[in-house]
Amino acid sequence: MDGNRNNIWSLYFTLVISFIIFVLFGLIQSLISLFIGIDDFVVYLGLISIVSSILGCGMILLAVVTSKNTIQEYLNLYIPFLSPSLKYIFVFALLLLGLDSMSNAYPELFNDSFAIRVYESADSLLMLFLGFVLLGPLFEEFLFRGFLFKGLENSIGGNGAVIISSLLFSIPHLQYPIIVVLCMVFPMALFLGYMRMKTQSLVLPIIFHSINNFMTLLLVHLEVS
Repeated sequence: MDGNRNNIWSLYFTLVISFIIFVLFGLIQSLISLFIGIDDFVVYLGLISIVSSILGCGMILLAVVTSKNTIQEYLNLYIPFLSPSLKYIFVFALLLLGLDSMSNAYPELFNDSFAIRVYESADSLLMLFLGFVLLGPLFEEFLFRGFLFKGLENSIGGNGAVIISSLLFSIPHLQYPIIVVLCMVFPMALFLGYMRMKTQSLVLPIIFHSINNFMTLLLVHLEVS
């Protein structure tokens, strides 16, 4: 993509387009919630996440195509080399173990009542899995460490892109306790962003994001079972 830098959206338009996409993403979720009944929002959160994530990904791809770049180039959808991938797999495993240990050591601080409520209220665990583990992470990675990251990296460099994209990624997760956002969501975002920068690939962040959400869902399942 370095040879085609002039076709990357400027920092201003990257931020504006990302904001518009995120607002429309939230609006879609709100409209679906109103259609099915606002009281059933948690019950059908899986379905809501599936529909909004698919439409959100479509908006991102439209913004990329409009820039006259290929989707693979703009979002860095390349298979990373095996050697650095193994290194990040090891670090990711350590990070998950560390976060899990911290959560177990201070359950009163990291009790995620929102995730438990969503799991217990879900109308379909299959829908919840598809929305929370597969399509939700895909949309978030396309937006934050794909489209947004590309514009930031092109304008302010990789390190700045990692920090800013991680901060912006953390904001929509404020439905969780602030301690969870600061000690779990933000560090994970930094790791995924750094990995995206070093491997120049979005593939591993997508996979690891999905694994992280799957582990969260699995832990909630074990807790409520």
